[in-house]
Amino acid sequence: MKETNTTRFGQLVVGEKFRLPGSDVLMIKETLRQESRLGWVNATYEITDQERPCYIHNDTQVMRRRSNEGTELRRRMSLS
Repeated sequence: MKETNTTRFGQLVVGEKFRLPGSDVLMIKETLRQESRLGWVNATYEITDQERPCYIHNDTQVMRRRSNEGTELRRRMSLS
């Protein structure tokens, strides 16, 4: 079962998937870095099989994508 909720970009962890409200494009948060041609980059998205880096301000509202699949397995492993 997948659950989606709204949060701010700055609250996501690196590697977490999200999308902007009203968009179907899935994005991934990355470590903030500076690229010579693009400037600051902290996320990527894929359009037509090409990854494109972009910058998203920490206060931007995003739709976080969460999944509870495997939760029971993680609990059992942490108790071992």
